Amino acid sequence: MIAEQAPYIDYAPGEAAAFVMGMTEEERRRYADRGWLVDDPETFYVMKRFAEAVGLDKPEFDDYTRVLFQNARRYTPRDFAEEPYLKAVRFEPQRIGRFTLGRATYSRGELFQYNMPDVNAPLTVPRLGFCSGEVSFPAVYEGNMPWMSVCPS
Repeated sequence: MIAEQAPYIDYAPGEAAAFVMGMTEEERRRYADRGWLVDDPETFYVMKRFAEAVGLDKPEFDDYTRVLFQNARRYTPRDFAEEPYLKAVRFEPQRIGRFTLGRATYSRGELFQYNMPDVNAPLTVPRLGFCSGEVSFPAVYEGNMPWMSVCPS
């Protein structure tokens, strides 16, 4: 689903922090007991909305969803800008036959798998990341199809 549908959680800056600040102690305790409450309010908010959107918010999925939340990672535009490999890859956009060397983007809240799951863990759960702002990165396209890119996924 992540690779094929490129899901994203649409939210405004400050919305995640406002949501977390507005939670009651009972809500905090309930999310903490389920293993959803992570240190970063934005990660919690995005993953909560994602879990609800795909039906993982049901108690029978708690073990899976807990691991999903614990492995979630928020990237900032600065994370991308300071990534040594991305800093080193510089080129002019160009087309060679049916291939195009250009740039691709992630929107704020767009989910992607940033690393392979731990297949030796008791539960194999994707390691999902998202960006807190739009970022761009080098990409090679074959026609309109992304073929390769330099990004966490």
